[in-house]
Amino acid sequence: MPDPALQMLGLPQPAFMPCPDCGESVAIANRDEHVCDRDRWLDYQLFVQRAEVERFEADLAAFFDSAEGRFHLWDAERGRESNAPDEADDEAAES
Repeated sequence: MPDPALQMLGLPQPAFMPCPDCGESVAIANRDEHVCDRDRWLDYQLFVQRAEVERFEADLAAFFDSAEGRFHLWDAERGRESNAPDEADDEAAES
């Protein structure tokens, strides 16, 4: 049923409204049958939360510029190097 306040103002009811979860324009008559496409949902969530994503990226960059962040980067690189397969292991596997 249309909103009485909108009827008083003489504004027409829209035929389509955006889905609150994925942003897709959905016919009001088909709103209950709408199923969000996963990729569209993900894109829309990133769009809606873009300010938070940008703030996170800035905070992460600032952390990696700090002494503690540089230490963690160095330590992670050192851990990858120690876990890398040796060339001797590769040669043994080939024989």
